[in-house]
Amino acid sequence: MLADTATDLCPRPLSQDDATALIGVLAVLQGHVLSHELDGDVAARLRRRVGVDGGDAELEAALDNLDQRLRHALEEYDEL
Repeated sequence: MLADTATDLCPRPLSQDDATALIGVLAVLQGHVLSHELDGDVAARLRRRVGVDGGDAELEAALDNLDQRLRHALEEYDEL
């Protein structure tokens, strides 16, 4: 999900340290998803939170997309 308009953006941006910490949290979650180490209920809750209806591959892709958007916000990338 990309922000389509300025009204889709948060009114108060995250600090760089917070964005970096969230990237790390996402990396840990992605690792657990890829190794099938997440409890089914936890995985289901994560899928709901990120708006995914599929299985582990779709959840991992959604977490990766979120990671990429955070990295873009940190200006690690010029474009998504």
